[in-house]
Amino acid sequence: MLVIAVFVAIFLTPGTTNAQNKVRVLGNFSRIKHDPEHAYGYALQLWREGSRVFGLLLVYTSTPYDPPIGILEDVKFDARTRHLSFTARLTTGLMYSREYSGVPSRDRFRFKGVLRRGRVIGTLTRSDDLFPNQPPTTERIRLRWSQSMTEVMIPPPTTYGAWKTWADESLQRNGPKW
Repeated sequence: MLVIAVFVAIFLTPGTTNAQNKVRVLGNFSRIKHDPEHAYGYALQLWREGSRVFGLLLVYTSTPYDPPIGILEDVKFDARTRHLSFTARLTTGLMYSREYSGVPSRDRFRFKGVLRRGRVIGTLTRSDDLFPNQPPTTERIRLRWSQSMTEVMIPPPTTYGAWKTWADESLQRNGPKW
């Protein structure tokens, strides 16, 4: 019960004017299927500075370690309706076809949904910009807030600029290659 109270206090309570410039962890929301050698699914890490929401999308495609990540772009969050949308660019593997031989994929993800107590629910659309004529795939996702993974995100960087510097370092290793 204390965990839910802390989540509500940090995330669902509107920021006060004296804390507008303080970065707060909203949480890690995930749904990942594991076996001893593989992991498949999604994790969404969210932070907030004032009314600005930002974060990272992690896509587990095989190995449970160091998944591909992308920074959230075009983030829109309505605190009243709880509607959340964003795009993210990732490279989830190498593409082989008639046109490409070992070229990093150009995966583009688009999310539209809602952020509820302890859950992110919505539609995630995925396309590869290397193949613009192929139809995108769409799936309904339901990500749950993870206390243990959220604790790893604490303490947050003190400003968005500091967070962005930290995120850019992570993106150099596992971020999009385009």
